[in-house]
Amino acid sequence: PPSGQLEEGDRPLELAVEARQALEATDGVASVRKGLEDEDERFLLEQIAPQAALLLPEELFPEAVLERVEPDALAARAELMARRLRLPGQEWRRELLRVDPLGLTELLPAFDTAATSLPVDPVTGVFSSDDGRSVLLIVETEGGELDPAAGRALGARLREIGESVGEKGGTLQAVGGPLYAAQDEELFRADLWKTVTTSLIACLVILLATFGRWREPLAVLLPVLFGLWLTTAFLQLTGGVAALSLGFAAVLVGLGIDYGIHAATRFRAEWQSSGDGRSALERSLRSCAPAIVASALTTALAFLVLTRADLSLLVDLGRTVAAGIVAILLSTWLLGGALLRTLAASGDGRLAILWRPLQRLVDRCVAL
Repeated sequence: PPSGQLEEGDRPLELAVEARQALEATDGVASVRKGLEDEDERFLLEQIAPQAALLLPEELFPEAVLERVEPDALAARAELMARRLRLPGQEWRRELLRVDPLGLTELLPAFDTAATSLPVDPVTGVFSSDDGRSVLLIVETEGGELDPAAGRALGARLREIGESVGEKGGTLQAVGGPLYAAQDEELFRADLWKTVTTSLIACLVILLATFGRWREPLAVLLPVLFGLWLTTAFLQLTGGVAALSLGFAAVLVGLGIDYGIHAATRFRAEWQSSGDGRSALERSLRSCAPAIVASALTTALAFLVLTRADLSLLVDLGRTVAAGIVAILLSTWLLGGALLRTLAASGDGRLAILWRPLQRLVDRCVAL
């Protein structure tokens, strides 16, 4: 609670208990910890303390153990144990000394780290600040640390709990993996539109300069856009995908646009030689189909292998690119072919200003 709003007694602990109960009833929350629990004590006494010597770092074992079994060291240890056990409220220490009389647990690095990073109130056992004005709750979600959907749901629930805590004179602050994942996804989605739009505009400029006409670039880019839409719809229907993986839409633009470029280039050559748009489309698709399909399938299979990875981000990447390549291939084959056939009869559509400086260079490249 902020200064001036702290009531007498254990008000921070009461608010923490209320917040913990609300979080435990929240969907997607696996557990909520506010401090040391009985399971922690049992784990320490049954698993850690009896074999503390085996858990010591290499620089301490076995020298630290041998030093503590020297006669003088044993006598000093016995005197220290007797002095500690005479103090009130030392029942928990008595059991620890019984299973670890040499005090080797005190040398374990994990205990030093825990003591400095998570101070524990000696009376209540909660993770509390030194002045007792703040209590730490550790929340574990079922969706994992990098799940943005779980982060959004948890963030909304935390805002509701924060409003309830604020009405009672406290404040609630939250940080952590799921919340960061939700924030990163929101920022990444905004950047996604910028990157995809920029890549499409850049490709459009290059296609206009290359073909010197507006119909081929239009017939190439529209199927790519439709393929991206199909990919997004497919991924959402099959369980969704992380926003970071959707960022590879720019990669799909770069990979998938090649299929339309090859078909449009071949169609232009066939159409200029025959003047018949329908027969030109059939011949161009027939000649380009083996290479385009083989290229698309090998690329999709290469990325599909990533779905066997253990890291979820790589799995999403493999699904995204593989599905996107197949979707753009089908879109280019169906929609792109129809657009080329339709636009062929719509006039010349030539952009002479862009075409003339590059006509000779493009023709040489096509010849090669």
